Amino acid sequence: MLIAKDFDTITVTQIMHQAQVRRQSFYDYFRDKYDVLTWIYNDEIKAVLNDNLDYEHWTLVLTHTLRYFQNNRDFYIKVFAIHDQNAPEAVIAQHIESLIRTVYTDISAQAHLTTSDAQAAFSQRVIAMGLVAEVKRWLVTDTQATLDQEIQLLQNYLNDSIQGLLANHRQ
Repeated sequence: MLIAKDFDTITVTQIMHQAQVRRQSFYDYFRDKYDVLTWIYNDEIKAVLNDNLDYEHWTLVLTHTLRYFQNNRDFYIKVFAIHDQNAPEAVIAQHIESLIRTVYTDISAQAHLTTSDAQAAFSQRVIAMGLVAEVKRWLVTDTQATLDQEIQLLQNYLNDSIQGLLANHRQ
């Protein structure tokens, strides 16, 4: 439904009709249409990102994540255009931050470098926000980067950035 219409024109009644649920059933699970939207990208991004971090290398998880966004491009172009409550960038960034935490841990272990917990948390948050901004830019603009090129650029960026941070902020 979101792909065909702007989010601000979609009503709870339309969502209930599309999902074939009663009003009370809808409100048993969701407060409003924003809650539904948050649930969708929380559930789907969690399945792509967080559920894979325990057993796949971060480079594969990044690949899966970018492929997911590319496959759902029309949906996320609409999602990223929403600037009301439950801003998608903030929720998506929380999930991306778990990926960055894994990358940070992996690279710091390989390089035998550490930083303070405060510096690590700050760096992970800022890098996650930047990654979300780049994914948004990549999806919503006509870009020359293919999926494989974008994956390679982001892998290099994450590796170089985190190694540089770790080297510059030794404990």
